[in-house]
Amino acid sequence: MRTELMVTAICWDTDSKMNAESAHSYRDDLRFFCPHSECLCDVTPGHRKNFFFKAMPGQPHQAGCPNEPPPRENENTTDRPKQVQSVVPDTPAGVPTRLGPVRKKVGRPSRQDKLQMAGQLEGQTPSRVGSLDDIAKAKQGMREPWNSPLEVNGAKLDYNTAFYSIPQNQPDSLEHVRFDRIVFGGVRVNFDRTQDTLLIETRKGFMLARSKRPLKLRIPASSEAGKYVLGLGLTDAVPDLTKNVTMYLSGATATLVDNEYRIRFNLRAFQWHFALTVALAAHR
Repeated sequence: MRTELMVTAICWDTDSKMNAESAHSYRDDLRFFCPHSECLCDVTPGHRKNFFFKAMPGQPHQAGCPNEPPPRENENTTDRPKQVQSVVPDTPAGVPTRLGPVRKKVGRPSRQDKLQMAGQLEGQTPSRVGSLDDIAKAKQGMREPWNSPLEVNGAKLDYNTAFYSIPQNQPDSLEHVRFDRIVFGGVRVNFDRTQDTLLIETRKGFMLARSKRPLKLRIPASSEAGKYVLGLGLTDAVPDLTKNVTMYLSGATATLVDNEYRIRFNLRAFQWHFALTVALAAHR
């Protein structure tokens, strides 16, 4: 029987432990269960003053489970779990450990499936799912070494190995760009008001015939991705030499269309594939 709120559970759909704060955003999409082998009951994330997991209605924790709540004989009992913050142990607060999205598996797990997963994940640090914008900001705020774990497209990496820096590697050809990693580099942002379109171009050029051409990305200003870019205040004064903008891409491709390199990704799910950060310091 516990004396603190339950803040960690196993997520069947992501094959990982998750803390309640991160899981709360996926409470309607993913399935969670108690990690203790004698219980394994289904749980769901909740939130009042703190984030927590609770057993599903009619499916309580097994008697003797460490996550079993104390009995409440009446509302005035003093034997309530004390409120605690939901944190990820051994991981800097707010730092994502996995780039989304996450999707539900087909079928329901059996008790044996749960028991096997619980054994495999024993001692594992809970994961925190984040958008590419969350991850880019987390990287900016880190000091070396960037050894915090980060899973990208199923690859278990860290904040050092998960990224490919265009300014640092200076590739001349697109063939040398590691699009299987999170690619980042400096860009210019322009707003074509006649077309109601945002044009983003890399500062770095890539060989095309005998000249170098930037990678280009066109985003409708009225789209959710366009609103995200406009919300950063990048198009108030173009060119704005006081701002340095860095673009981050994941799961994107660059193809040759009409004699220019165009960046492509699922614009409807841009938060997992595209992000911009703004800084006043010069690009390195």
